[in-house]
Amino acid sequence: MRPQPILFCNPLSVIRPLVRLMLRFSFLGIALLAVNAALADPAWYDGTNQKGVEPGTPDFYQHQTNSLSEIAANSGWCWQTAFEDAMYYLHNNGYGALYTDNANWVTAMNSNLNSIVGTPDGVNGFMSNYIAAKGYGAQLAVTTAVNPGGNTSAIFNTFTQDLLNGSNVLIHLVNSSGVSGLWWSNTYHVVDAVGFDKVNGKIVIADPDNNKYGGFGYPGSTTTNILVNYDASTELIPTASGFGDVGTITNAPLQEYTVDNTGKLTSGPYAGTLIDQLFVIGVIPEPSTIALVLTSAVMFGGYRLAGRRKNRPRTG
Repeated sequence: MRPQPILFCNPLSVIRPLVRLMLRFSFLGIALLAVNAALADPAWYDGTNQKGVEPGTPDFYQHQTNSLSEIAANSGWCWQTAFEDAMYYLHNNGYGALYTDNANWVTAMNSNLNSIVGTPDGVNGFMSNYIAAKGYGAQLAVTTAVNPGGNTSAIFNTFTQDLLNGSNVLIHLVNSSGVSGLWWSNTYHVVDAVGFDKVNGKIVIADPDNNKYGGFGYPGSTTTNILVNYDASTELIPTASGFGDVGTITNAPLQEYTVDNTGKLTSGPYAGTLIDQLFVIGVIPEPSTIALVLTSAVMFGGYRLAGRRKNRPRTG
């Protein structure tokens, strides 16, 4: 019987497919790392306890003595002041032109508020117009999220995710239940939301209607219309750094409120008011979109490289 010939396999014919397969997996791994980096929780967030406060936001005061006409007890620039809080934060985090510094921080607070108040286009549009006028219209956008109603945690979950995504979030409150004792009566109030405790359903805010050294027409006050201004000569700028800055309505830069499944506040001096809208100030595109683009680009590049190697003419 004739012996069978020994067949020798070209090792390259085995190795090349394995290399291509490994390349595909490595590019996929890089893409997944890109997604994880883009969507990773921020350093200030305690994922174990599902809570955190974004540091660096100031507690500016809407009633500070100013050249503006609205400094009376029954009025004020709450929306514009909450927006100024966000502009100060962004100014210190890559968007320098959104806020103009001054050696006297109270002067800077008033001057920037005047600039924001003077930005045209009514209520909501002033935010986008201000950002565009400062040169960041192609980088930052203001998006409105409306409370869908019903017995769900939709508005609370939207807020927490937006904050985790790196956006600044202003909360618009309305007195839809006819709560008495509010200095803003049956109109609205806007605050800057900077943190949350998800397990206990709480939001953490910087409220333009109070400052660290006293209130001015805040709800529940037995003595209303007490104007207690900030003074840069004796007080440091009230910039929040974490949960240690959370306290009562009159003695801390930040306050904490419990929110029920409908978006209604159930604790604190604003109990009974409703979160009806969020104004989300974030990058264009927002982080999840960036992650998708990175994934697509990396994966496409990997397959294209593997394809080029596959179609390259063999020389031997």
